[in-house]
Amino acid sequence: MNGSDIIWIIIIALFLFLIFVGALISWIVDLSRELKYINMEIKRCDGKEKKMWIKRKRRLFLAFIPFFRG
Repeated sequence: MNGSDIIWIIIIALFLFLIFVGALISWIVDLSRELKYINMEIKRCDGKEKKMWIKRKRRLFLAFIPFFRG
């Protein structure tokens, strides 16, 4: 391997890492928005509808567990 090959490998690895970090940040922002919406709906509702939103919030937190289908 030449010095230029190592530089290209480092550049590609850095690029892939930045893509991964961007996707992770996007996922966290979407999760935060969904959680805010669910909390607003929980405060607005009562009865069966409130229980439904609480279950939905629980499923949202269970999404952190890999391979969970809820």
